[in-house]
Amino acid sequence: MNNCATTDRLMTTQEVAEYLGLSLETIYRFTTKRSIPFLKIGHSLRFKQSDVEEYLKTAYVATII
Repeated sequence: MNNCATTDRLMTTQEVAEYLGLSLETIYRFTTKRSIPFLKIGHSLRFKQSDVEEYLKTAYVATII
C-alpha cells in the first residue's frame, strides 16, 4: 500500500480525539484556535492524518538535561 495514501486519509473529529488520546472538546478547542489544520466539508470537520502527525511533531517539547 502506498504510504502517502495511508497518511493522507481523512479522519473524523472522533477519530482524531481517539488517536491523540484527547476529548472531543479539546479537539474542537484546537480547531477554534486554529492550532491544528482541518477541512470543513459542509458542517463536518475532517483532518488529514499527515497533518495530525505533523501537529504532533510541532507540539513536541524536548526535555532539559
